[in-house]
Amino acid sequence: MRSIHPLQQTAAASLVSKSSLSLSAAAAAERSRSAAERRPVGTHIDCFFPHAVERTLEAVRARLDAAVSKLGDELAAIRNRGRFSAAGEGWSLWEDEGTITGEGPSGLSISVYPAVAEFTSVERFGAVERPDQGIHTALRRVFEAVAAGFGAGGRLAVAAGGFAEVCECLESAIGPPARSWEALEAGAGSWYLIAPDAEPGATADRGGM
Repeated sequence: MRSIHPLQQTAAASLVSKSSLSLSAAAAAERSRSAAERRPVGTHIDCFFPHAVERTLEAVRARLDAAVSKLGDELAAIRNRGRFSAAGEGWSLWEDEGTITGEGPSGLSISVYPAVAEFTSVERFGAVERPDQGIHTALRRVFEAVAAGFGAGGRLAVAAGGFAEVCECLESAIGPPARSWEALEAGAGSWYLIAPDAEPGATADRGGM
């Protein structure tokens, strides 16, 4: 049998090593794609944080203005690069049965409830999750600044918003829903869902990325 030169052995080992690395990289990329496909998309981005702000139009406006006063570049980036955020200039606020609600610049909006505030962007969740659109950092800074400005104390939850996502969250937290009012009365579920064409987890069109 013809012997293999040491250089050939080295080259062969290098090829095997590179092939293994390539296969590993491909497998990792496939896992990443699969994970991304399983992630919620939603119709918008929801942020929730506790607050310590008086629920008046004046107090909420003052906190919002102070929070974003130094984020002009971030707001411009969201407005110019975002897919859905061109609308909105200053904050327009109104009161509805004790809740202060408003719409603002760059597709942002807010609802201030007694103990929790909901701050929303019309962008899809991928915009804050990944760098593809070039606004992930801007969105994160705005969310963090507003939460801090409302006295959240470092507590901030950011998730995909939408009907399907809410249903999935409820099912994960408190179990499957009752599918009729009679079933709810009988205790066959601690929440009610009517979605004729789908089960929880696929209860509505998730929207585009």
